[in-house]
Amino acid sequence: MADAELRGGVLVSLLALLWIFSDSRWRWAALAVEAGGLFLLAKTYSRGAVIAWGLAWLFGLVAGRGWRVPAERLLWAGRMVILAVMML
Repeated sequence: MADAELRGGVLVSLLALLWIFSDSRWRWAALAVEAGGLFLLAKTYSRGAVIAWGLAWLFGLVAGRGWRVPAERLLWAGRMVILAVMML
């Protein structure tokens, strides 16, 4: 059980670091890689890792002020939808 938590924690950290590329010209490639990472996160069955990702998502949304720009809002909402789909 602890192994899944460790893998999930490392994966959440890597996914949060991937958000650096969301403003570059590689936005869609980074989103595709992020979708794959969220699939792996869902496959760890780690509730703690999913909660950590949710908190990182919330912090990224507020700190990056992505809620002010409609295109950024769509990107951040898309990340949440991708995770929800992967969890189902």
